[in-house]
Amino acid sequence: MRFLQADILFPILTEPIPHGILVVEDDGRINDIVHPLISEDNHRQLVGSPMLERFSGALTPGFINAHCHLELSHLKGGISGQKGLPDFLKSVTKYRQETDDRIVDAMKTADDEMQQGGIVGVGDISNRLDSLPVKRQSQLRYHTFVEVFDLHPDMADVRFEQACQVEQAFRNHGLSTSIVPHAPYTVSEKLFRKISEHALLHNGLLSIHNQETGSEDDFFMTGTGVLADFLKSTGRYDTWNPTGISSLRTCLSRLPAINRLLLVHNTFTDQLDYQWTVDHRPTTYWCLCPKANLYIENRLPDLTTLIQEESNVLVGTDSLASNDKLSLLDELRVLASAAPWLTINRLLKMVTLDAARYFGWEQELGSFEIGKTPGVNLLAYQTIASSNCFSKDTKVTRIC
Repeated sequence: MRFLQADILFPILTEPIPHGILVVEDDGRINDIVHPLISEDNHRQLVGSPMLERFSGALTPGFINAHCHLELSHLKGGISGQKGLPDFLKSVTKYRQETDDRIVDAMKTADDEMQQGGIVGVGDISNRLDSLPVKRQSQLRYHTFVEVFDLHPDMADVRFEQACQVEQAFRNHGLSTSIVPHAPYTVSEKLFRKISEHALLHNGLLSIHNQETGSEDDFFMTGTGVLADFLKSTGRYDTWNPTGISSLRTCLSRLPAINRLLLVHNTFTDQLDYQWTVDHRPTTYWCLCPKANLYIENRLPDLTTLIQEESNVLVGTDSLASNDKLSLLDELRVLASAAPWLTINRLLKMVTLDAARYFGWEQELGSFEIGKTPGVNLLAYQTIASSNCFSKDTKVTRIC
């Protein structure tokens, strides 16, 4: 057994416990949570015991990175920021091809970085099999979203079959996976149907990049705008017909409502689209990647709209093509600064229990509950007096 105590303990499912003691078995399983006010005698005995490990800071469950692109790790520092999504997509397409060794080495480094940053689970976007060897050997728990795209309907069968082959390869190695669309503007109606039928058949998790740039809705409403110009310049989108409604509503009309869906980025989602989604699709989760939003579009989503009491909000790092680190602590710092009305417990819940519920990992991860193996993070303050989990001086360490 290990007996762990810090200034404050965040079980997540219940209120924070100042000076609470976490009892952890050798295999990482939570054995007990000793509350100083509820279990006074037991707490007093443990405080006086030489077995107690005392830390300055906060103890939290391990973090879950809801949205990552491990395959793009070799692009770190290679793409200029704040030029908008169309320019970013063009650069990724141009520079993502590298030698296999360089790609794999960069992914291993990124995987190690996430482990050292207190991350225990990852939702990762993959277009190919490049990340399979890394995930097989990793201590992290991955769900791989096999991303498929092609707006030309004649290519739907080919692209979907390619995605099925990638998905099956991950499954053959016992890795959690599902097939998902890239974005509303890169998937034809026929390809959407094939993805939806597959998701219904396999009860698959769905994820899609949503309203990441202001011209995305222009593309759907009128078929015009910067994004439309970029897509048409590729020579494969000349037959596109606008739907006359927003990108988000078009997307939701093409995906099954019963499957859990993660909408990623939401940089330009407005109140009307948010409320329509809440009213019509309760299985929807919202993923924020604030540092990537600032890197690509120099803008954050409307946090006041998206982070409601009833909304399921997760946090991701996006890729090292759009971020300098794969650190959820850094992402929480940005959110805490931009939305000071959010409680520490709510912010931590986004990267723990809410994420675990979306991925179906809540029986093991996401909160300190007896019998779970969620991992234990220490958020160590440089000075105890600061008592700020998200100050610039706070460091995260996986201690169990």
